[in-house]
Amino acid sequence: MFTVYRDVRHMSERCLPRTTVLVALVASLVVLSGCQDQPRQTELSSEPSAAVPIAEQPPVPPIAESLLPIPMPVTHADASVTSESVPTATTVTLNDLVLAAKRLHPTAQAIAAARRAAEARMVQAGTWANPELTFSYGRTRPRMSTIPTDNPYGGSLSQRFEWWGKRQARLAAAQAEVAVNEAESAVLLLDLEVDVRLAAIAYATARATTEQTAAQLALAQELAEVVAKRQAAGDIDLGEVSRVRVEASTAHLRHASAQRAVITTGAVLRTWCGESLSEQLIISDVLIDDAPVYTAANLHPRVRTALEMERVSAAQAIAERQNRIPDLTLGIYGEREWEKDTYGVTVSVEIPLWNRNTGGIALADAERQRLFAMRQAEERRLRQAATEALGAWHLAHGQVMLLRDEVLPAAHNAVRLRTTAFQGGDASLADVLDARRALLGAQTDLLDARQRMAEALVLLLATTGTTGSRP
Repeated sequence: MFTVYRDVRHMSERCLPRTTVLVALVASLVVLSGCQDQPRQTELSSEPSAAVPIAEQPPVPPIAESLLPIPMPVTHADASVTSESVPTATTVTLNDLVLAAKRLHPTAQAIAAARRAAEARMVQAGTWANPELTFSYGRTRPRMSTIPTDNPYGGSLSQRFEWWGKRQARLAAAQAEVAVNEAESAVLLLDLEVDVRLAAIAYATARATTEQTAAQLALAQELAEVVAKRQAAGDIDLGEVSRVRVEASTAHLRHASAQRAVITTGAVLRTWCGESLSEQLIISDVLIDDAPVYTAANLHPRVRTALEMERVSAAQAIAERQNRIPDLTLGIYGEREWEKDTYGVTVSVEIPLWNRNTGGIALADAERQRLFAMRQAEERRLRQAATEALGAWHLAHGQVMLLRDEVLPAAHNAVRLRTTAFQGGDASLADVLDARRALLGAQTDLLDARQRMAEALVLLLATTGTTGSRP
């Protein structure tokens, strides 16, 4: 193997000069032929050469197609907007969504199960102690031979009667626990309503953002057409062309992102209200600018829960004091022996000598005081949160009025004037883009203020237990 490899290597070394000469000859022929065809290659080339005069350079291609948005993958959001099989939009209110969630969400099942458990505890608290039945059987072993062996047997029946006040106190505590369960159920339903309303606000905001971005995309494409015409006439440079392209692509990206946000928020809303919820949903009373009419709120469910728990603790303290009184046990018994039968009645009572339930009473009193303090703290926290939510609503409402009535009309007017001036050649493209960005900022700020208004109403609902009604 080594010998063959060495022979091949020597042979290649001997042939290398001849190969080099052949390659050089072929390269020379190619160069000579390329020099003869040089004018034809210059005409077909897409890049201008330094030897070609500027007047003979090919013109820059028009930018009508380059100004179109960057093509993106077709998604469900795009299909939901452009497809002919779009389902009919369904208009609902916030209350419709809340009722659907309270009917379909598993929270309703949990509340029903907790209510049954509380009622079962109340039934159990009213039951009496079971009677006790005892049987006995034995064998006697006499120590005297004159006494016969015997097998005595007997039985007894006893019933424990607790002090009447104990049962009444226990029933009162169980009834108070039922009231606690009702208050806790109201808290769960309130939390569920808050979550549904926030999800509905997010969905409605996403739909409004989609409508705004669609209008902005249409404006960007219209501006692109104007710039394309001016470029064809030679009245605009490539820098401004690039800026318009970036503007159109950014508008398309915003619109696509808004469409995906509609899909995401709609899916979240269906997790609360059921999968049968329409994909083309319009919520009529979410992003509304008018001021609601506030009504007097009832007792907040959380405060009511704390109050009912305090009542349970008070009832338990009474029950612990009643436990100091001993129970009375009555019974009858009978025994049968070889030479006699014995019958009788028994009465037994516990003597509270070592345990007078002092610790249980002290524990119940301390628990009642703790719950009283926690209720006061919860009331203060809710008042503070309600004050903050009301202030946030007034702040957002003032911003909505200012943006809607003053800033947004001025921004629309500025865009219209700058666009007209640009079409007539009296304004630059930078002026038009600045006006459009100002309009975009005003629209975004207005939608954000409306969203904060709606969320502030939800916070008022969460902190006061009631919501404002529309006039």
